[in-house]
Amino acid sequence: MKLFTGILKDKLEKQITNAEEQQGCTKGRSITDAVFKINQIKEKAIEFGMPAYICFIDLTKAFDRVRLGYSLNILIENETPTSITKILHNLNNNNVTKVRAGDEFTENIPTPGGIRQGDTSELNRSKDLQKVEELS
Repeated sequence: MKLFTGILKDKLEKQITNAEEQQGCTKGRSITDAVFKINQIKEKAIEFGMPAYICFIDLTKAFDRVRLGYSLNILIENETPTSITKILHNLNNNNVTKVRAGDEFTENIPTPGGIRQGDTSELNRSKDLQKVEELS
Protein backbone atom coordinates (compact mmCIF):
# COMPACT_ATOMS: atom_id res chain seq x y z
CA MET A 1 0.00 0.00 0.00
CA LYS A 2 2.84 2.41 0.79
CA LEU A 3 4.27 1.97 -2.70
CA PHE A 4 0.88 2.69 -4.27
CA THR A 5 0.21 5.79 -2.17
CA GLY A 6 3.78 6.94 -2.81
CA ILE A 7 3.07 6.88 -6.55
CA LEU A 8 -0.15 8.85 -5.97
CA LYS A 9 1.78 11.36 -3.86
CA ASP A 10 4.29 11.90 -6.67
CA LYS A 11 1.45 12.52 -9.14
CA LEU A 12 -0.21 15.00 -6.75
CA GLU A 13 3.02 16.90 -6.10
CA LYS A 14 3.26 17.68 -9.80
CA GLN A 15 0.02 19.65 -9.47
CA ILE A 16 0.71 21.36 -6.16
CA THR A 17 3.06 24.32 -6.06
CA ASN A 18 4.16 25.78 -2.76
CA ALA A 19 4.80 29.44 -2.16
CA GLU A 20 8.34 30.69 -1.72
CA GLU A 21 7.56 31.16 1.98
CA GLN A 22 6.66 27.48 2.43
CA GLN A 23 9.55 25.50 3.94
CA GLY A 24 8.10 22.35 5.48
CA CYS A 25 7.31 19.38 3.26
CA THR A 26 8.83 21.14 0.26
CA LYS A 27 11.35 19.30 -1.87
CA GLY A 28 14.73 21.03 -2.09
CA ARG A 29 14.25 23.29 0.94
CA SER A 30 15.71 22.89 4.38
CA ILE A 31 15.53 24.47 7.81
CA THR A 32 18.88 26.12 7.07
CA ASP A 33 17.23 28.14 4.30
CA ALA A 34 14.45 29.20 6.65
CA VAL A 35 16.87 30.28 9.41
CA PHE A 36 18.89 32.30 6.88
CA LYS A 37 15.74 34.11 5.71
CA ILE A 38 14.65 34.85 9.27
CA ASN A 39 18.08 36.30 10.09
CA GLN A 40 17.93 38.49 6.97
CA ILE A 41 14.49 39.81 7.94
CA LYS A 42 15.67 40.50 11.50
CA GLU A 43 18.79 42.35 10.32
CA LYS A 44 16.86 44.50 7.83
CA ALA A 45 14.21 45.34 10.42
CA ILE A 46 16.91 46.51 12.84
CA GLU A 47 18.76 48.39 10.09
CA PHE A 48 15.66 50.32 9.02
CA GLY A 49 14.14 50.64 12.50
CA MET A 50 10.99 48.80 11.51
CA PRO A 51 9.07 46.10 13.39
CA ALA A 52 9.24 42.58 11.99
CA TYR A 53 6.55 39.97 12.41
CA ILE A 54 7.18 36.30 11.82
CA CYS A 55 4.53 33.60 12.02
CA PHE A 56 5.23 29.89 12.39
CA ILE A 57 2.39 27.48 11.70
CA ASP A 58 2.84 23.85 12.71
CA LEU A 59 0.18 21.71 11.07
CA THR A 60 1.40 18.43 12.52
CA LYS A 61 -1.63 17.93 14.76
CA ALA A 62 -4.04 19.13 12.09
CA PHE A 63 -3.19 16.12 9.94
CA ASP A 64 -5.07 13.88 12.38
CA ARG A 65 -8.31 15.67 11.56
CA VAL A 66 -8.39 15.89 7.77
CA ARG A 67 -11.90 15.38 6.40
CA LEU A 68 -12.03 13.34 3.22
CA GLY A 69 -14.70 15.44 1.49
CA TYR A 70 -12.83 18.66 2.23
CA SER A 71 -9.57 17.25 0.86
CA LEU A 72 -11.23 15.87 -2.27
CA ASN A 73 -12.89 19.24 -2.93
CA ILE A 74 -9.50 20.95 -2.76
CA LEU A 75 -8.11 18.48 -5.27
CA ILE A 76 -11.10 18.91 -7.59
CA GLU A 77 -10.80 22.73 -7.38
CA ASN A 78 -7.15 22.33 -8.42
CA GLU A 79 -8.17 20.23 -11.43
CA THR A 80 -6.72 16.98 -10.17
CA PRO A 81 -7.60 14.17 -12.61
CA THR A 82 -10.82 12.38 -11.68
CA SER A 83 -9.00 9.04 -11.73
CA ILE A 84 -6.78 10.17 -8.83
CA THR A 85 -9.63 11.65 -6.76
CA LYS A 86 -11.66 8.44 -7.20
CA ILE A 87 -8.71 6.33 -6.06
CA LEU A 88 -8.19 8.54 -2.99
CA HIS A 89 -11.90 8.37 -2.19
CA ASN A 90 -11.89 4.58 -2.42
CA LEU A 91 -8.69 4.26 -0.35
CA ASN A 92 -10.16 6.34 2.46
CA ASN A 93 -13.84 5.37 2.47
CA ASN A 94 -15.56 2.54 4.37
CA ASN A 95 -12.41 1.55 6.25
CA VAL A 96 -12.55 -0.94 9.09
CA THR A 97 -10.12 -1.93 11.81
CA LYS A 98 -9.56 -5.19 13.65
CA VAL A 99 -7.76 -5.50 16.97
CA ARG A 100 -5.59 -8.54 17.55
CA ALA A 101 -5.18 -10.04 21.01
CA GLY A 102 -2.84 -13.00 20.86
CA ASP A 103 -4.02 -15.15 17.96
CA GLU A 104 -7.58 -13.80 17.88
CA PHE A 105 -9.07 -10.78 16.11
CA THR A 106 -12.09 -8.69 17.01
CA GLU A 107 -14.99 -8.16 14.63
CA ASN A 108 -14.63 -5.33 12.11
CA ILE A 109 -14.70 -1.91 13.76
CA PRO A 110 -15.75 0.93 11.41
CA THR A 111 -13.17 3.72 11.32
CA PRO A 112 -14.94 6.82 10.01
CA GLY A 113 -13.69 10.34 10.41
CA GLY A 114 -11.63 11.22 7.41
CA ILE A 115 -8.40 10.28 5.79
CA ARG A 116 -6.58 7.24 7.08
CA GLN A 117 -3.25 7.95 8.73
CA GLY A 118 -0.02 6.08 8.16
CA ASP A 119 0.84 5.32 4.59
CA THR A 120 -1.28 8.19 3.24
CA SER A 121 -0.02 10.85 5.67
CA GLU A 122 2.21 12.36 2.98
CA LEU A 123 -0.84 12.75 0.76
CA ASN A 124 -2.63 14.58 3.58
CA ARG A 125 0.28 16.94 4.06
CA SER A 126 0.39 17.83 0.36
CA LYS A 127 -3.31 18.65 0.34
CA ASP A 128 -3.23 20.64 3.57
CA LEU A 129 -0.26 22.72 2.46
CA GLN A 130 -2.09 23.54 -0.77
CA LYS A 131 -5.10 24.79 1.24
CA VAL A 132 -2.89 26.93 3.49
CA GLU A 133 -1.38 28.43 0.34
CA GLU A 134 -4.88 29.23 -0.98
CA LEU A 135 -5.73 31.06 2.26
CA SER A 136 -2.59 33.23 2.25
